[in-house]
Amino acid sequence: MNGGLKVGDIVIGKITGVQSYGAFVEINSQTQGLIHISEISERFVRDISDFVSLGEEVRVKILSIDPNTGKLSLSIKELQKNLDNEDQLNQKTVYRVAKPSSSGFQILKRKLDEWIKQSVSKENLLK
Repeated sequence: MNGGLKVGDIVIGKITGVQSYGAFVEINSQTQGLIHISEISERFVRDISDFVSLGEEVRVKILSIDPNTGKLSLSIKELQKNLDNEDQLNQKTVYRVAKPSSSGFQILKRKLDEWIKQSVSKENLLK
């Protein structure tokens, strides 16, 4: 029914529908699944369309398989977690501290004075 797929498999599917509660994904002609809104991203998801679109191919992880219908519960978020962990393990973070510029704050101070003068002159025009 589901072509030998099992929980934990990572597969590519096509978004066939987007609803407020999740996105429907077709894995093959016999197998469909749902990415629930809570499994779209680690970030807050107000609108699923901000993350996936109709016809888009997506990599998903199989969370569960309904034994009666063969429908899949899928996750994009689980793959993001794994990628984030791998990136943190495989990449060394290099921090570079720039030399402080003695003129940096002076430029800001001059601009601030300029902005204040502009603001005061606009206020006077409005009176």
